Amino acid sequence: MSKSPQSKPARFLTADAKGPREEQQDAAICLSDPEQSRALPIACVAVGANIGATLPSQCVVELVREYWNGREGIFSDPAADLAAICKMAHEKIVEEGKKQSHSPRATVVALYLTTTGAHWAHSGDSRLYHFRSGKLIERTEDHSVTQILVKQGTLEEREMGSHPSQGILLQSLGGEEFTPPALGNSQVAQEDAFLLCTDGFWERTSPEEMAEMVFCQPLEAASILERAVERAVERNGPKGDNVTVAVALPIAETSSELTKKGSNRRLILLAAVVLLALSVLLIFLLH
Repeated sequence: MSKSPQSKPARFLTADAKGPREEQQDAAICLSDPEQSRALPIACVAVGANIGATLPSQCVVELVREYWNGREGIFSDPAADLAAICKMAHEKIVEEGKKQSHSPRATVVALYLTTTGAHWAHSGDSRLYHFRSGKLIERTEDHSVTQILVKQGTLEEREMGSHPSQGILLQSLGGEEFTPPALGNSQVAQEDAFLLCTDGFWERTSPEEMAEMVFCQPLEAASILERAVERAVERNGPKGDNVTVAVALPIAETSSELTKKGSNRRLILLAAVVLLALSVLLIFLLH
């Protein structure tokens, strides 16, 4: 779990749990500048990797860290930068696979976030959820068979996580040819929050539950996220998947603003009490 100085709660957090599988093949990272004005959270899942081998998800995380550090957290063309990260990650995964005589792959979802804009890229069925003022306004569409069934109207959205074809992907990083990731972008308001996760999480967690996680008191966010990850593992059962989540919380109000608002509320309440007392006294005097 990401930590931050106690004086300023972290906006960007990650959490994961291995579940019942032999190895944690998910990975997540959330890079940000000291002011928390720019961030790059990602979540990814290794697919078809040998146990104990270099995991495609680890390759993605290492490459993302290098890319972020090399540009000092500033992406002049976020869409092009995210696409470049995916292309380089694909090539790295293919290279590692050749060393081990197999063809590993990875799903990935990555978000470049500033105080005014969001840009994201994804390949596979790791997802991004975009919330505003407690409501889901957008999520990425999986590159999967079940997503096609939903678009065709033969499968309900809520049934995707339990369908027999869930996990059959149409696109990912790695493999013979590179398929460019799907890209998206949005303007960002102070009331916006983002959640990135692997399929082991979204299959067992509703958007309503996610919204409760990201629109909570900032000091409670880390523990709430940990509990949500543990809950997803329990719901997945004894043959369930790994679980990984990264979140970007709404832009938090400063302590001084919160104090000022609290003082204003107390003044309003005191004025109301005084007004009520004067009204009662006036009624008593008139009678």
